Parts: sequence; structure tokens; C-alpha cells
Amino acid sequence: SALLVVISFRCLSNITLNQNIHLESKRLPLIDFFKANPLCTLARFFAEFQTSFLIIFTVVFGNKIGFSPEKSGLLLSAFMASGFLDVSIGFFLKKHSPYKMINIGFLGSLICFIGINIFYENYILLLLIYFSSGIFVACIYVCALNIVNEDYPEKKLVAANSTFHIIGSIGSIIALVCGGYLISVFGPQGFTMTIITSCLCYLTFLVFYKK
Repeated sequence: SALLVVISFRCLSNITLNQNIHLESKRLPLIDFFKANPLCTLARFFAEFQTSFLIIFTVVFGNKIGFSPEKSGLLLSAFMASGFLDVSIGFFLKKHSPYKMINIGFLGSLICFIGINIFYENYILLLLIYFSSGIFVACIYVCALNIVNEDYPEKKLVAANSTFHIIGSIGSIIALVCGGYLISVFGPQGFTMTIITSCLCYLTFLVFYKK
């Protein structure tokens, strides 16, 4: 991995720009970002919400349903292992709208965690569901980032991407607070309840926004 990073930087250092691009250092307020594209804002928020929640609480969830820490950790590994398929999302973006892909991502994530709620005793099936959920969450993130890069001119990309990542940080913090509370109150059901609720929040907003 370290070698690939070094090679990447070496390749990028040889790229020369045909013109000087003036980058605006002025920040982009969250409210302005949301007004410009509320769907992208919520997609970023809930993508990080789900990712952070799963990374922190998967082992807790596994222990609560009777799995060993090792088996619980493998669930998280299955979620992260789907990352090598992120590149394939770019190929789908060439043929499909990023908004459509985001909707598919949330629907897929919703189905995955409804499945976890039903098949939580089947460990092999849980591994497959976790792997699939990693693909759907990655789909949401990649497509939301694509929207930002398409919607803003080059000189405003730095400010837009900074705000984009701040939204993710807020989602991460809220996920830990809300998710921890729901698990403490409802036990293992609180785990799936957190993700399912996040998907339903986005999809509900989508329905009213389209109207």
C-alpha cells in the first residue's frame, strides 16, 4: 500500500497544468451547500453516519447476539473488504445518474439491514450481507462526491470538498451518539434500527423533495 501511494504521488508530480487555476479560499457555509443540493448533503451525511456506526458498534452487536469477538471482527472485515469494488462504481456512473445510484445505495442498505434483523443467527449469511452493505454505502459516497465535483467550478472545489467532508464528520458524531443510545435501550435490535432509520430518513426526504 505504501509503495502504491509513493508511485501515485510520483505520477501526479509529473502532471503539468496548461493554465493557472485560481482557487478560492473562501469557505462554503453548510447552509449554502444544503440549499444548493440537499440530496447530496443528506447522502454524504448518512453515508458517513452508517460507516462510522458500523465500524464502532459491529463488534458490540456481534457480542450481544452471541458471537465471539473474532467472529464479530470478521463481520467488519467483510464490510471493509468490499472496498476493492469501489472502482466499478465509476463505470456505472458513466451510464446512470449519480442520483439514481444513490437511491439504489440507500435501498440496498435498507434491505441489507432488514435482512440482518431477520437472519442474524446465520453467520455466513451475515458475512455476505455485510459485504453487500459495504458496496451500497460506497456507492452512496462515491456518487455524492461525483455530484460535488460536477456541480462546482474548479476554483470552488476546495471549499466545496471541505464542506462535503465536514458534513461527513457531523454524521459520524451523531451516529455514535444516536446509535449508542439506541443499542443501550433496545439491545441488538437498536443496532439494525439505527441503520434502517437512517435509510428511511433519506428515502422519506427524497419522496417529499421530488414532490
